[in-house]
Amino acid sequence: MYRKINYSDHLEKKVGETLQDCGIEFTHDSEVPYKQLDFNLTNSNIHIEIKQYHSDRIAKQMGQFNNVIALQGAKSVQFFCDLLSRNKPILSEMEQNIKNASINGEG
Repeated sequence: MYRKINYSDHLEKKVGETLQDCGIEFTHDSEVPYKQLDFNLTNSNIHIEIKQYHSDRIAKQMGQFNNVIALQGAKSVQFFCDLLSRNKPILSEMEQNIKNASINGEG
């Protein structure tokens, strides 16, 4: 399925492509009409915010949501993406378990 995602920078794009490759369902802030952080992992309601550099507004952004992963800088994004990619089978199983629980009314 084709998705029109407007990543604001190369770090967001890297995370988005890794999430897709690992089969983790998400929405990107460019896909929704309301404000969210850069990514919302749909099935677990975990948010991810990406910053190339420190920003004074990150505290305000993160304060609006629970369960936030903040990645600042290219090395942290690379580490996060490598971690996800190396654990792709586990992540796929976790994602499927979350979906099944939701379908069965357990989530």
